[in-house]
Amino acid sequence: MLTRLTSDLGAATAKALAAVGATIAVNHFAPIEQARTVLDGARRPGADGIEISADLTDPDAVTMMTSQVTNEIGPVDILVNNAGAYPRLT
Repeated sequence: MLTRLTSDLGAATAKALAAVGATIAVNHFAPIEQARTVLDGARRPGADGIEISADLTDPDAVTMMTSQVTNEIGPVDILVNNAGAYPRLT
């Protein structure tokens, strides 16, 4: 699972999925300490995770993030898109 940390919703989702054994990849565009806090709170026996920094408005960064996740923890089964880019395009 990938999640972004600019809201509590992403962190809560990551923790809930890790609680049932999911290995999580936390993308952060905020300070890395926030990603580490989520991972530390989510880790429990049978669940692990990695942190990644990717600007989701940059297609090349998304491609690199996807490759890193696949290489480090395997294929993504669940994707939680909790990111928003501002200003919003209409």
